[in-house]
Amino acid sequence: MLDLPMVDDPARLGNVTKKAADMQIVYAKTSQSLEFGAKVIIKKMLWDENNQALEPKVIAEATVLTPGRFPTLALTEDKDSSTWGVMPGDGVYATAEEPDSGAADDSVTAHE
Repeated sequence: MLDLPMVDDPARLGNVTKKAADMQIVYAKTSQSLEFGAKVIIKKMLWDENNQALEPKVIAEATVLTPGRFPTLALTEDKDSSTWGVMPGDGVYATAEEPDSGAADDSVTAHE
């Protein structure tokens, strides 16, 4: 029996449960409700040579079309669609929060 070590990611919200025939729509089951329009990322457990373990790697980004704990997701970007397609069992994760960039607008001054 092959025993592969795995790195657990506590940020995982849930799993992809089904993929539509057009390959751009996936269905998920999550531990918390997702809001309409929210951005999520899809990760797949892939082998990491440096750590010698299975680790979650980002393979796609998606937008929530139907809210709730059983959301419908529209894939917006495939990170590496030629090799690893999104499949049932892949992890659904919240996107990293981006810092507020509104402060840059306040620094603009008029020169007279």
